[in-house]
Amino acid sequence: MKYGLSPRYTQPEVAKKDLFLPDDRKKLAHALYHKERCWFYRVYSENGIELYAMDKDKASRPTMFAPCNGWMIGIGPLCELEKVIGFLTQPDFNLYDHLVRQYETALNNPDKWADAGIAEFLGRREEADAHNRPIKERREAERTERIEKLEAEQQAREEQARQEYETAIEEAETAIP
Repeated sequence: MKYGLSPRYTQPEVAKKDLFLPDDRKKLAHALYHKERCWFYRVYSENGIELYAMDKDKASRPTMFAPCNGWMIGIGPLCELEKVIGFLTQPDFNLYDHLVRQYETALNNPDKWADAGIAEFLGRREEADAHNRPIKERREAERTERIEKLEAEQQAREEQARQEYETAIEEAETAIP
């Protein structure tokens, strides 16, 4: 009904969620790296592949998401639709298996960071945190060392500038009769 009274006024006893059903092109799901569930709208649906974009995404290059086990997995920018479809239509491609392989590869390499979002999706967050802890500590140590080195260089430059200034003042004092 386009004109007239709103159904909220004519049927106040009916719950809003029952009165205004979501569009079949929209989906409420969990997305990686988001704390609460978000609304997504379908941007592509052909050959068994459904791709979505986040409803509230205001970025200049919105991300496309593919549904996987009740979650939405970000798989690339919306402007690269053909490339993503080509990736998803490869023979024997399974998004879940791809994420598991990616996560296992990260865990097998002690220098590679295990993605916390994928770990949350797989239900292996504690394992990822344990794997990432030494990497984080090493990065913090490197960062602290780099900051200390930069501060030492800055102090050396300031000391040299101060000595040059004092030397210039002494030369000027001796030059004045």
